[in-house]
Amino acid sequence: MKLTGMYTRAGAELAAQAQAQESSLTITRAAAGSGQTPAENSAMANELQALELHDKTYQGQHATVAAVLSAAGAAGAYILREVGLFAKVGGGPEVLYKLFRLDESLTVEPDTDLTVTFYLTETILQAEQVQVNILQQGLVTEEICRQVAQEAAESVREDLDGHASDSGAHSALFAQKAPLSHTHSPGQITAGTFGGMVTAQSNTSYETAQVRNISLSPEEPSGGSNGQLWFKYTT
Repeated sequence: MKLTGMYTRAGAELAAQAQAQESSLTITRAAAGSGQTPAENSAMANELQALELHDKTYQGQHATVAAVLSAAGAAGAYILREVGLFAKVGGGPEVLYKLFRLDESLTVEPDTDLTVTFYLTETILQAEQVQVNILQQGLVTEEICRQVAQEAAESVREDLDGHASDSGAHSALFAQKAPLSHTHSPGQITAGTFGGMVTAQSNTSYETAQVRNISLSPEEPSGGSNGQLWFKYTT
């Protein structure tokens, strides 16, 4: 997406006034619109949404202002075609200073998370002559993001250091776990299927009801163990 900027008639006069008076030009606000505003207009043809202004940056003699469009702040869906920049000199009136046309239209819908940052450059005046009015309410700057990220990282580091220095950090968790080698009483086994062949205990308590080892074979009984049951079958 490419932006083409042009001064309005009032904007060119304002820049000339600032140069003649050696005064600062203050960027007061930015707005998005769906029209094609003529340069001689004093207002945007179809202004639809305010943009958030971020602080300016310098590069040589140019001052660049970042204007952020958030679709969530739109009153309704619209086609974005241009961005207007408004300014004033000293205590004078605000005028439509510059227009930035998009080389392709963009659909803005309030139920989306679309966010677009436009970098709007001022080239007529010296960079130090350009001031920007910034509304801090609702504005998350890069510095705030860095500060929040740093605080979060420090909090995580403190938690990890505290965990590492706590010798009993895992004792409560391990206390709930059974050792790798352990047994269960018969009353705890109420359902399910053994995962392999399980052999019953060999003993001589023949009159006691218990789990027995059972063998099936066409041969005569041989070997075996106490309490084992052997069934011979014919084929």
